[in-house]
Amino acid sequence: MKVLSTGLAAYDITLRLDEYPKENSKNRLKESIECGGGPAATAACTLAKYGVDVSFAGVVGADLYGMRVKEELKEFGIDTKYLQISSNCTTPVAHILVNKQNGSRTVLTVKDKKSMELVDIDFYPDYILIDGQEEEFSKKVIADFPNAKVIIDAGSYREPVISLCHLVDYIVCSFDFLSGFSDSPIKTKDELIKTYIKVMNLYNKKLIVTLGEYGSMYYDNEVKFVKSIKVDTIDTTGAGDIFHGAFIYGLINNMPIDEILKFANIAGALSVLTVGGRNSIRSLEEVKKVYEQYR
Repeated sequence: MKVLSTGLAAYDITLRLDEYPKENSKNRLKESIECGGGPAATAACTLAKYGVDVSFAGVVGADLYGMRVKEELKEFGIDTKYLQISSNCTTPVAHILVNKQNGSRTVLTVKDKKSMELVDIDFYPDYILIDGQEEEFSKKVIADFPNAKVIIDAGSYREPVISLCHLVDYIVCSFDFLSGFSDSPIKTKDELIKTYIKVMNLYNKKLIVTLGEYGSMYYDNEVKFVKSIKVDTIDTTGAGDIFHGAFIYGLINNMPIDEILKFANIAGALSVLTVGGRNSIRSLEEVKKVYEQYR
């Protein structure tokens, strides 16, 4: 099986703080943790680490961070033929502030609006993952490969993600994305289910919603929830991206949807035990070991 992942490739600089910094204050830190990031790129790294044949398509700048991103992708075993290096933009850099008290992260991303060139892909992917960052290229590959199964990482409620959801087979979205379709803040389980049904009917696609520490939800004759495992959160960066990679791994291996979500929940949960997105991708063997304990 061959996967094409396309979207944002970035470089993450993570700073762990004892508490969220006060405005107009000085804070001294002992270290920063650096690694590649970006939803589609991190999901691709997850799949590659699980032994899946993956190609990544995106654009980075012809700068130090761009070279680091490319080399890291290659170290994971990802085909970088379609990672474009452009002198007309700078590599997106995410500065991530992690609160040690609860593991939450605040992301500040510096990103050019440069889009990748519309090139032809010389292989037929079985699965395509998009994250809404390369709208025109995403539309092109979806049209070029009509038999491929397409999954979108709908992380935020914005165009072009809202539009691209009409073109895919699976919408795997965040609670934040789902909330964008609600007329008021979602505060109860009934409100959550009502909004889920609304979005499912709007798109008529297979809809998965990630709920962080609470797991995920899907539809099978009725709305169902799949719990995650309990862990002590250190850093949530990349957890959703890793979930998407694990989700596609489950599809490739023809797992039932509820088992896919158990597996992906565990992959995402284990990742929050380590600082940094790419750094926190656990091995397939480790994820499977925990997965077997909860089957």
